Amino acid sequence: MTKRLIGFLLAAAVLPLLLLPLTLLQAAELTGRVSFFGSGAQAHSGDFGYVNADVRKPGADQQSLRLMWEETQKSTEWSLHLKTRRLHTKGYPLNQSGSSALFRYKDLAADWLDHTNLQSSSATQVGYEIDRAVYKRNFDNISLALGRQPIDWGSGRLWQPLNVFGAFAPTDLDTDFKPGIDAALFDWFPSDFSSLTAAYVLAPADNNVIKDSGAVYYRRQVGAQSEMALLAGQVIGSDLIGASFESELGGMGWRVEALHSNPEQTNDNELFWVAGVDYQFAGGTF
Repeated sequence: MTKRLIGFLLAAAVLPLLLLPLTLLQAAELTGRVSFFGSGAQAHSGDFGYVNADVRKPGADQQSLRLMWEETQKSTEWSLHLKTRRLHTKGYPLNQSGSSALFRYKDLAADWLDHTNLQSSSATQVGYEIDRAVYKRNFDNISLALGRQPIDWGSGRLWQPLNVFGAFAPTDLDTDFKPGIDAALFDWFPSDFSSLTAAYVLAPADNNVIKDSGAVYYRRQVGAQSEMALLAGQVIGSDLIGASFESELGGMGWRVEALHSNPEQTNDNELFWVAGVDYQFAGGTF
């Protein structure tokens, strides 16, 4: 019952964005972004992507157009992103929606062309998707957001253990925009240097195995140059608890981030943690 209610509220928030009158769309800010990405490699027998002696150069290329309608007023914001793309892969895993598909109630996407050549392990897809459709209401120190929106937690540069909702796959070509997921988001800012976020995220409507997810994320500045974060929740049936800490010492930034999980399927304790440092030289090299 709860899932149906949240799904109804989500649809109630998303539908007006999809049916906005033309005059309102003209009044809002419309921007576009064209992207080209490519990746290639030389694979030998036993390597990832190797098919046979004739097909041993795996690669992928993508061309995409993202149209973005956005409006920001004093207390309200809304955003609608439509993305079209052509994706071609050869000897390369085709990652259409990644882990974000686990957190989308409805797909809101379609392919005009979906062609696969099994002999050469090549595939081509041309299609579109509604990547973001979110309405946000701001109060004094509280904000509420409902709809398809990105949730990007964690402080790591390459891997973020605390980024538990729809993290990028290593094979993703386009990582400039984190995919939107269907969620209700509550943000509270108790001070200028701290925030508390609660997220309720919907599972796919056509999947009875995957459960709805929920998590709470707290972030706070500690001193003049340090920051800490705490996370707790249940994501796809796995109990999670995590923390991160980042600071600066001697001109060098450093961070440590860890997530402990207890998956319902295996009931095993798992720990994923990352530590890293960074330094910027005088010439601008980072």
